[in-house]
Amino acid sequence: MKYLKKFEDLDLAKEDIQFHLDEVKSIFQEYIDEYDIELIPDDLDEDDNSRPGLYYNLYSSWTDSKRKQIGFELPIYIYWDGEFSKSLVINRFYDFYDKLENMKSRLESIGYNMRYDGVDKEEFSEDPGEFCIKISYFL
Repeated sequence: MKYLKKFEDLDLAKEDIQFHLDEVKSIFQEYIDEYDIELIPDDLDEDDNSRPGLYYNLYSSWTDSKRKQIGFELPIYIYWDGEFSKSLVINRFYDFYDKLENMKSRLESIGYNMRYDGVDKEEFSEDPGEFCIKISYFL
C-alpha cells in the first residue's frame, strides 16, 4: 500500500499545472516553430499518412506526492506518405533532435529536468514512429 500512495495526486490546482505546461512549452516554442512541428490534431489516427510531417503533444503525465514532483511528456510523432516525404520529415526530425541539448540546458536553467532516449539514426530511419521527451519538476 505504501507504494500505491506514492502516486496519489498532488493537490495542484489546474492553474498550477497549466503554468508549468506553459513554461515548458515556451522553451520548446521556438524549436516547434523553426521545424514546423504542429500540435497533433484529434482526428489524426496512428496509421493516417494523409498529412505527412512532424507533430507534437504536450501534457502533464504524472505527479509524485512523496517526492513533490510533477512530470510532463512531449511526444513527437512522425508521419509520411512516401519515401520522398519520409526522407524530408526524418531529416527535419534529426535537425530538431540535434538541438535537444540546447533545450535541455534552457529547461535546467529554470529548474526542470529533461531526458530522452538516444536515437540510432540507421534503425530510426527504417521505422520512425514516436519519440518522447520527458520533463520533470520538483515543487
